Amino acid sequence: MFQYLFSSRRSGSNPEALTSSADARGCRQTVLARSQFIFTLLSQETRADCGLSFQLAARHYCNKSITEKKKKKKKKKKKKKKKKKKKKKKKKKKKEEEEEEAEEEEEEGEEEKRKKRRGRR
Repeated sequence: MFQYLFSSRRSGSNPEALTSSADARGCRQTVLARSQFIFTLLSQETRADCGLSFQLAARHYCNKSITEKKKKKKKKKKKKKKKKKKKKKKKKKKKEEEEEEAEEEEEEGEEEKRKKRRGRR
């Protein structure tokens, strides 16, 4: 229910795109203002029956969206790091193989030279 009330589609703002604490405060204030307006529309009995605390709900929703964003960012960073590491490993392996091939070619070249020298004698 709270997600519907405070969703970005209804408000025009995007709480999922928050990163800094200043943004978090702005989001919280917006959501609180919206929740207080809804809170005033409800009758006293309804508020008491439901035990609704829109301020708490708004704060929870705001914090939740921020932590989710941070988690996503962290996950993305981790994935990127892993990919980079894998790429580095691949590059290193390729380099080692090329070095080995170069060494083998060098050895073959030396052997041919030896054979030519022996053939002349």
